[in-house]
Amino acid sequence: MVDLLRRVLRVQSREPPGAESKVSLEYVSKLLEACGAEVTVPARASSRGTAGLFVESMTERELEVLRLLDSKFSNREIAERLFVSLDTVKSHTKHIYAKLGVRARHQAVGRAKELGLL
Repeated sequence: MVDLLRRVLRVQSREPPGAESKVSLEYVSKLLEACGAEVTVPARASSRGTAGLFVESMTERELEVLRLLDSKFSNREIAERLFVSLDTVKSHTKHIYAKLGVRARHQAVGRAKELGLL
């Protein structure tokens, strides 16, 4: 069931903005959460007004790290500010990238700004 819902999420998010969809991304996200699955919305989904899905799927700590990624702090400095290890910051960053559908820090910050997360 989880695989099917993730497939629906991917297909629905590829539709052009304004296209009529049969199942809302928000509903699919809620179903995935109910199944205990991590929700990762594909990058194009933001054009469909799903910024809330990103916020709901990110942990409070990931959002905190995301805000610090927008600064000039290095990962080591972020770790020191949050009183966590460098590996923990890298792990959070990896999860943030996956959830935002990006591969680099500057892309994550840009995407977060697009979505109104920063």
